[in-house]
Amino acid sequence: MPSEPIENIRFLHGHHYPELIEKTLNELKRRKIEIRKDDLIKSRFSDGKRTEWMWVKVIGRAGDRILGKLGNAPILVKGVEYGEIVHIDPNMVAAYSNHDGSIFIDPLTKRKDKK
Repeated sequence: MPSEPIENIRFLHGHHYPELIEKTLNELKRRKIEIRKDDLIKSRFSDGKRTEWMWVKVIGRAGDRILGKLGNAPILVKGVEYGEIVHIDPNMVAAYSNHDGSIFIDPLTKRKDKK
């Protein structure tokens, strides 16, 4: 999983995440990228008191939801664990990396696609 500085976690808890999601979804659409098995996505998790954005490895689809395996150990949010199977709203993707890391979309970082 891509590493995540604690500053990114704090930043996303503010009011910036809607614009980051919009930028990511627009870039996926512009580049005609479909989220597939083994890709990585960053999505929102909340326990009702705190919110945290974590990486998920896509394992498939369950209806209109993305089915994945949580790739981070939560720092702030209670009730989910590293490796847990989770259902993700496809409209809540804040960052994306394809299965081999050659395509990376994350408006929060300056990391570029691998050449």
